[in-house]
Amino acid sequence: MEKESRLEIRRFTTDYAVREDRIRISVETEDSQIYIMWLTRRLMIRMIPEFVKYLSEVVPTPTLGVEDRASAAPNTATRVELSDNAQRQRQINALGHIEHQNPVKPKTPDQVNCEELITSLKVQLGRNGVLVNFVADQASVQKMPFAQDSLRQWLGILHHQFRKAGWNDDVWPAWIMAKGWNQGPDALRLN
Repeated sequence: MEKESRLEIRRFTTDYAVREDRIRISVETEDSQIYIMWLTRRLMIRMIPEFVKYLSEVVPTPTLGVEDRASAAPNTATRVELSDNAQRQRQINALGHIEHQNPVKPKTPDQVNCEELITSLKVQLGRNGVLVNFVADQASVQKMPFAQDSLRQWLGILHHQFRKAGWNDDVWPAWIMAKGWNQGPDALRLN
C-alpha cells in the first residue's frame, strides 16, 4: 500500500545518530516539511554493495563523433570494469562537486511530518542513475533519484557515517576506502 504522495525533495541530510545507532536521513520537501527515515546497519550492508557494483560496471559512453552518432543507440552505456584508480578519481571528482548546505533540521517539532524505520529498499537501476524507493512496512515512504555522480557523493557521505559509527567497513571497495579524499585543504565538509 502506497503512503501519501510526497512532494518534490528540496534537499536531504544523511547522518549517524549515536543514540539510535542508525543512519538518519532527514528529507526536506518543497513545502518545508521534514520527513525522517531511519536505516539500520543491516539494511545498509545489503544496499551498499548493489550501488558499488552498479558504479563499478556502468560507464557512460564516451562522446561520439558525428559519424558514430548515427550508428549508436542514444544514451547507451557500456559495461566495463573500471580500475580502482579510475574509480577513485571518479569518486574524488564527484565529491569535489558537492554543494555545501546547512543540514536539514526541524526548526519546530511540528515541522517533522513523520518518522519511519525503513524495512526494505526497492532499487531501479538505469543508465543515468538509480531510483531508490524507501519502504516501511511494505509501504513506499519516499523515492529518491540519484544520478551517477550524486550516488557517488552519497556513498562518500555514507562511508563517512559508517566510520563515525565505528561500523565494519567490509562492504566498501578499495576506491572508497582510499585515504586522502577527505584530507587536505579541499577536504569534503559533511553536514
